[in-house]
Amino acid sequence: MKRNVVVYGFSKNAGVFIQPAIKYILGEVKSSYVCEIDSAWKQFSSADVICINCGMTFYEMGLCFNIIEKVCENLPFIVCLSWQEVPEENLDVMLLHSVPVIMFDLESEEEFALCADAVRKGKNYRAKNTYNRNERFYCDRIENYLKLSRNQKYAFHYMMCGKSQKEFQIDFGFQSLSTASSHWNMVLQKFNVKNVYELRKLFR
Repeated sequence: MKRNVVVYGFSKNAGVFIQPAIKYILGEVKSSYVCEIDSAWKQFSSADVICINCGMTFYEMGLCFNIIEKVCENLPFIVCLSWQEVPEENLDVMLLHSVPVIMFDLESEEEFALCADAVRKGKNYRAKNTYNRNERFYCDRIENYLKLSRNQKYAFHYMMCGKSQKEFQIDFGFQSLSTASSHWNMVLQKFNVKNVYELRKLFR
């Protein structure tokens, strides 16, 4: 029986190009693509495997893992792929969540063969350039982010994406704007900034 794979964080075009890599690593699968986090909830809950673009922003990746943990009764197998080197903070998030498969260099035949063999044997695989990292290494840029509550991380994501408190309230079903505002303002306090503009400047 084919495993249900949800591919998240790639554009539709990139999702097509990533398909051969997924099949090589996992074998024959049934894939669906999700480009926006807003529409990912239902697909994640029914996935056997979730393939994530590990080149996305670290806070979107963190939000993705938060949603997976919230909506999936049994955590799916996670594969993180990228054609390019990923930022240090992204790797920190992946290591924090003990991602089973991390592959950066999708042009290396040796990496592909080793990765596919490890998956077939039920073992984890991490790209060779992650081996010198400690399993619980956090860079300074995300230290405060990792301390945020789940709802505060959602608020952080909305701030960084240029969305409003009202959109945050509606999308996450808070009964009042004041509840959404409370989470929103706690994020600003924890980063010791006065507004969203100052927050976004920290991560440029």
